[in-house]
Amino acid sequence: MNYTVSTRKRSTTWSYQIFVDGDYYSSESGFKTKSEAKKAGDKAAIKIKTPTKSKDTFKAIAELYIADGYKEQSTIYTYENWLKNFKPIYDVEMLKLTYSDVSSIINDYYLTHKYNGSQSLMRFGKSIVNYAIDKLDYDMRNPFNKIDLKLKTENAKKEHQILTMDEMLTFFDLIKNPDIKFLSMCVGLAGMRISEARGLRYQSFIKDEISVTQQRQKIKGKITIKAQLKSDGGKRKIPLDPNLAAYYKSLPVAFNKNSLIIDKFYASQTLIAHYKTLGYNITPHSLRHAYATYCIQKGIDFKTLSELLGDTLQTVITTYAHVNTDMMDNAKKVLTNSVTN
Repeated sequence: MNYTVSTRKRSTTWSYQIFVDGDYYSSESGFKTKSEAKKAGDKAAIKIKTPTKSKDTFKAIAELYIADGYKEQSTIYTYENWLKNFKPIYDVEMLKLTYSDVSSIINDYYLTHKYNGSQSLMRFGKSIVNYAIDKLDYDMRNPFNKIDLKLKTENAKKEHQILTMDEMLTFFDLIKNPDIKFLSMCVGLAGMRISEARGLRYQSFIKDEISVTQQRQKIKGKITIKAQLKSDGGKRKIPLDPNLAAYYKSLPVAFNKNSLIIDKFYASQTLIAHYKTLGYNITPHSLRHAYATYCIQKGIDFKTLSELLGDTLQTVITTYAHVNTDMMDNAKKVLTNSVTN
């Protein structure tokens, strides 16, 4: 089931080559850019590797889903580990997959794991089946849709906080480590991923906006800097929040504008541990959620918000539309106000 797609430049155009289980396929015509050739190669590979639907297995579809399109190496690594939990249904034909097949796996996983992790595993399984339905035209219903995980009582108090803007500003004032403070403010006041904040250079700050062009991650113990792909909405410009602008200006001046602002690599767990010492049960990602919530509260539409976050519109609607205390209080004021303008 393994395949690789490579690209090659010939004269002024690009072509793709596909290696599938020892077989070789090549594009007949050239493409203007490398990214166009890669996309075309991925689509062609999916068609080549799509098995006969009547005999297609859950694992076969899962491997196609993981390989399809551009995904960060860290994401692929996570997906491959999640897939191992579905080993009992590896050989189950996709069209014969039932609720009892998938619910037993998710429920067993939930016995020894947290609610959020179990939800993530369930979303991964659901995405695999949706991939078969939406991209491979399988005529079936998604059995994962019927699963309803109940939040454990002991986990209810452990849910991450979604701070309001005032709460975030108070929180930032408590952080004394300048590196952690800067990274946290980039996530909470600009909605970046922590990997994007780690990849910021001095030249990323241009007048009243921040240019996000790369991510800095640790993959299998190796620190890697990877450029954002514009086609995936990752490469973008974000309006510079005045509070973040003021703190950025207080940082030491760098003569090399191409150098990283935070040279030391801070893992998410390091930040989370620091937050806990301040009495906050939050993560860098929950600060990103807080930023999205604040934008929604201020009336920014989902389409614009998806561009600010570098996420798809569907992801923003389903994931980031949190309701915090300020939003609920405002709703009460609007809906209970008897004065009509």
